[in-house]
Amino acid sequence: RTNGEGVFLELNKGEIKEWLGRFDSDKISKVYDTEYRIFTEKKGWEYKNSRNVVYVLLHTLAHILIRELALSCGYSTTELKERIYFSKDMCGILIYTGSGDSEGTLGGLEEMGKSDNFKSILLEALKNALVCSGDPSCLTTYPGNGELNGAACHACSMIPETACENGNRLLDRRTVVPTEVKSIKGYFEELVTNLCGITI
Repeated sequence: RTNGEGVFLELNKGEIKEWLGRFDSDKISKVYDTEYRIFTEKKGWEYKNSRNVVYVLLHTLAHILIRELALSCGYSTTELKERIYFSKDMCGILIYTGSGDSEGTLGGLEEMGKSDNFKSILLEALKNALVCSGDPSCLTTYPGNGELNGAACHACSMIPETACENGNRLLDRRTVVPTEVKSIKGYFEELVTNLCGITI
């Protein structure tokens, strides 16, 4: 028996479609999917599902939320895990913890999932994703030529590999927040502008 708690977040499919129309998402998606396919084939793994820019958005969002939740819910980043729900019909993330011990949950993750608390967590995560101590090198990293990540490093977006379902691959904070790079639009650009009072 496993005891645990988690936070599930689903993104609006209509808003995702609108976001994809704001930049050349097909071009970027093709680069990510090609690099992922080449990587899996080199590893001798079965290439089952494509990985486009929407997956990268979901995966990066999960990581920045895990990093922020770890500061507030009583768990470390090694104890929190992610599950990405990505397909034609699914667009969500689950951040959870589980233990075989009946005393294995602290209740803090569930508490952070409540509307008011989660709003603060999300805003802080977005603010922190705007700047990385590895910039400008991090911000100007692009997928392609064997690179599976965009703007993502251990200073801003990566988490312990035991917590990540894809080994810290297919991450790019430019998909989440606005940056000076205009070839891609951050999904939460308007939220960052309106609620955080930050314009880039």
